[in-house]
Amino acid sequence: MVVGHEDCGFTHASSAVLLERMFLRGISEEAVETMRGPLETYLDPHTDPEQNVRDVVELLRTIRPFRAIFWSTAC
Repeated sequence: MVVGHEDCGFTHASSAVLLERMFLRGISEEAVETMRGPLETYLDPHTDPEQNVRDVVELLRTIRPFRAIFWSTAC
């Protein structure tokens, strides 16, 4: 079972804001740019809890160890 929620701190986070704050605090532009892709992938999808649940379910369906569990218990 995947349960989404809307009171998560990630709901109000964005990669753009975090990357800008990193740069303003003296982290090198190269290091900030290195983190851009991972932060965009991890933070930005959390703005829509319903879509996030759909994405997590799809991810669980495609990861090999979880596929057997999912398909053996799915209705």
